[in-house]
Amino acid sequence: MSVDVFLETNASLNAVMAARAGAGVAIVDPATGLGLSIEGVTARPLDFAIPFFFGVVTPAGKPRRAAVDALLQSIEHATRELLEGVVLHPAQEHDALLQRETRVSRTRIKHPEHIA
Repeated sequence: MSVDVFLETNASLNAVMAARAGAGVAIVDPATGLGLSIEGVTARPLDFAIPFFFGVVTPAGKPRRAAVDALLQSIEHATRELLEGVVLHPAQEHDALLQRETRVSRTRIKHPEHIA
């Protein structure tokens, strides 16, 4: 008897723990896949790219405290160490990046042979 189960969650750790419990495999963001070391879980790269964007949000129009700047520097350093080839973009490019990626994603859906 074959049973196909699909689990979708907005928390990568839930997917990883479901895979650890034997529910199958989890496809998660690279920060979770590479950043967590959980006994019984092995992270393997996919042989094709799935775009992954994340960002940091701070209040607009307010100066940041030194502690916030230090945290942002630490996040940037950890990101560069963990995610090979990561590209950091200025905050003002956010909307244009998402619009571009939406167009590219639609092309991937219409023409899956273009997935690299």
